[in-house]
Amino acid sequence: MNPYENLAMEEYLTDALPVNSALLFLWQNRNCVVIGKNQNIYDECNLDLMKSDEGKPVRRKTGGGAVYHDLGNLNFSFITDKKHYSKESNNQIIINALKRLDITAEISGRNDLVIRKQKFSGHAYLNKRNCLHHGTLMVDVDKNKLAKYLTVSKEKLSGKHVSSVKSRVINLKEVNEKLTVEELKKALLESFEDYYQLSVETIVIDADRIKQLTQQYQKAEFIYGKNSSCSFHKSCRFVWGVVKISYSLKDNRISELEIASDCLDSSLPEEMQAILLNKQLDKNLYSYSERTEYQDIINLLLQEEYL
Repeated sequence: MNPYENLAMEEYLTDALPVNSALLFLWQNRNCVVIGKNQNIYDECNLDLMKSDEGKPVRRKTGGGAVYHDLGNLNFSFITDKKHYSKESNNQIIINALKRLDITAEISGRNDLVIRKQKFSGHAYLNKRNCLHHGTLMVDVDKNKLAKYLTVSKEKLSGKHVSSVKSRVINLKEVNEKLTVEELKKALLESFEDYYQLSVETIVIDADRIKQLTQQYQKAEFIYGKNSSCSFHKSCRFVWGVVKISYSLKDNRISELEIASDCLDSSLPEEMQAILLNKQLDKNLYSYSERTEYQDIINLLLQEEYL
C-alpha cells in the first residue's frame, strides 16, 4: 500500500528478473498522485489539497503523465527480458482478462485503454536490461478526488475533446457493477498464465536493496525537483506529449535549461537538454538533430509555427 515501497519493489524486480522470464506484479497504493519522471510536480497536482487529505506526492522513473491512485485502482507491471517484450501482447493479456469479466475494451492513442472512448487505464514504459510496461486499472476510483488533485491543462483536455478530467475517465465498475479488485487480479493472472504457459519459479528478494530504493523514492529532491531560476517559460502540446520549457540566456546563449514533459520516452528531456545547453539561440539549432521531437522543441524555442 506504500507507493514508495511498491515502486522500489517494481524497480528491484525489473533489475533482478532472470533471463527467459516473464513476471506480472500487481499492486495498490493508498491516496496519492504519481507523476512521470520528467514532469513538474507543481504543474501537475494540487499539493495543498493533497496535504490536507494526507495524500502523498510520488515520482516514478518512467515517462508519461500524472495519475491518481487509491484502493479502487489496481496497478500492473509486466516485466520481461528484451527478447520476450511486447507491448501489444501485454495489452492483449489485459483485454483478454477483461473479456472474462464481460468487459469489452480497446487500445486508444499512445498509451491508453478505453471503454466507449473513456479511459480506464494509462501506461508507461522503461527499456533497460529488462523491460517494464506498467499502468493503472481503474476499478472503483474516487473520481472526485482524482479531479480535485490532478491539474490537467486545457490543451490536453481539448485534445481529447472533453471538458473535464472526470468526464474523460471511467471506472470498470461502471460497466460491471459487481466487479471487485480481487476478481480483476484473478482474471489478470489467469490471462497472463494462459499467454506465457511458463512454470512458476520463486524469486529471492533482497530486502536491504529494496529498502535503499524506497529511501531514494522518498527523497524530497527526487519528488519535487530543484527550484527553477530560469527567466523564460514556454509550453506546447505536441502529438507525442506536452512540453514545458524553462530557460535563461546569457549573450543569447542558453545558459540554463529545464524541460518538463509527459512524453513516454523518459530519456528524451535529458537528451534534448544535453544538446541545447550552452548553444546560441538561433536557427542553427535545427542542425543538431533531425528527430521530430527535437525539431518541435526548436520550433517552440524560436516561436516558429507555435505563436
